[in-house]
Amino acid sequence: MKKAGEKDMSVKTVKSMIAWVEENIKGNPTLEGMSCHVGYSAFYCSAKFHEYTGISFKKYIATRKLCLAAEEIAATDQRFLDIAVEYGYSSQEAFTRAFVKQFGRTPGQYRRYGMREGNIAEVREKGSKIC
Repeated sequence: MKKAGEKDMSVKTVKSMIAWVEENIKGNPTLEGMSCHVGYSAFYCSAKFHEYTGISFKKYIATRKLCLAAEEIAATDQRFLDIAVEYGYSSQEAFTRAFVKQFGRTPGQYRRYGMREGNIAEVREKGSKIC
């Protein structure tokens, strides 16, 4: 059984992991990079990250990138291809497929309806606690 101090250390470590991801989200944050940042093995980091967030590191990264991209789509007139590349997608098509899978509409549909229909709130709801 864990002592209270050990559990607090795990929460603190995972919060540090999440902060590192947020600082590096537009790059290509890796599990190895994050594990170097916090000083634990990639295996340990992966397990603790999943335990705390309820999803894998990879899924967290993908969802956060889509949430941030959705906010940019709603708030700017930047081209979808530019947003896709900014968040690490190899093509606009790959970005659109991921966007539709996550939010149920294309980036173009999302932008057309804009903030009038509360898209940011919808993104946060569909992205769960991650957005």
